[in-house]
Amino acid sequence: MFAESNLNIASWSLASFKPREGFFYGAASRWLFYIIFAVILLLAIIIVLLLINQFYRIKLEKDLRKFSKTVEQSPLSVIITDLEGTIEYVNHSFERITGYQAEEVIGENPSLLKTNEHSDAFYQELWEAITAGYTWEGEFYNQKKNGECYWEEAKITPLVDKNNRIEAFIAIKEDITEEKQLKEKLEFFAERDELTNLYNRRIGTKLIKEHKREADKTNGSFSLAFVDINNLKVVNDVYGHEVGDELIVTVVETIKENIRSSDFIARFGGDEFVIIFEDARANDAKTKLENIQAEFEKINQREDYQYQVSISYGVEEYFKDREISVDELISMADGKMYKFKQKYKEEHDLPIR
Repeated sequence: MFAESNLNIASWSLASFKPREGFFYGAASRWLFYIIFAVILLLAIIIVLLLINQFYRIKLEKDLRKFSKTVEQSPLSVIITDLEGTIEYVNHSFERITGYQAEEVIGENPSLLKTNEHSDAFYQELWEAITAGYTWEGEFYNQKKNGECYWEEAKITPLVDKNNRIEAFIAIKEDITEEKQLKEKLEFFAERDELTNLYNRRIGTKLIKEHKREADKTNGSFSLAFVDINNLKVVNDVYGHEVGDELIVTVVETIKENIRSSDFIARFGGDEFVIIFEDARANDAKTKLENIQAEFEKINQREDYQYQVSISYGVEEYFKDREISVDELISMADGKMYKFKQKYKEEHDLPIR
């Protein structure tokens, strides 16, 4: 049949089409690659984030442990309370200072430490400050479990959440009892003579000025005596300052025993003292000083001292509208004392025995 056709089949050639590799699959392969890459990248990011989270979690736990250890070992007392003021936490320093164990105070109010030193208004002001979101700073005079009282310097701060709402209160307190005692001691000796505990010249002068103002205001009066211990310098030179100090104390104690509680004595110098006789005329003050001198005579007879105990004195009276300053009043009494001393020496010769 083919032979009869005019087609020259023998001259034909067979052609075939074979797609090149990847023509149909190339785009799909690229998409598959991108998907796999994205998945791997996402997994890598997740792993990195997990590692970062783990790192910060470990760091946070480490920081929390460090913070907890710091608080526990702090020399400062730490108390955390809830919004009602109920204790939720105390550290070791609180236990050491107060004598209370944590289990004894958790669930209690910090008022178990309070004394009568502070008023209700004091605590009310504190509470209003911290509940309003402010930090309160001040001092407490509190009581330990054993009844011993102590001073604390405290700072109480509200603890807030991320929305700035108060969640709790933290108090950080330091025992300042020794510092307070030292300060009081320094203040005491800034005003008083260490040997006799009498007011010193500065405070004595201040008190005399107050008496003068009071006398002017009330039409009152007072007498000022300037007193000097006889032969104190000789006693110091011969027997030493320790014996001289004994003489000073003997004189001061004898004077204090023989004046009224409304009167006062101040030490103005080594052997010099000033006595204020409240509401007393000069003659009354002189009579009192004569009686004191008689007491010294009794001491001289009774005690086996190697020296005579005696004083010289001068008295000046102040009354309302007398035109004289305190310094002038003291100076005039001092002048009279000097004359008394000279006369007394001439009469008694004041021998050391």
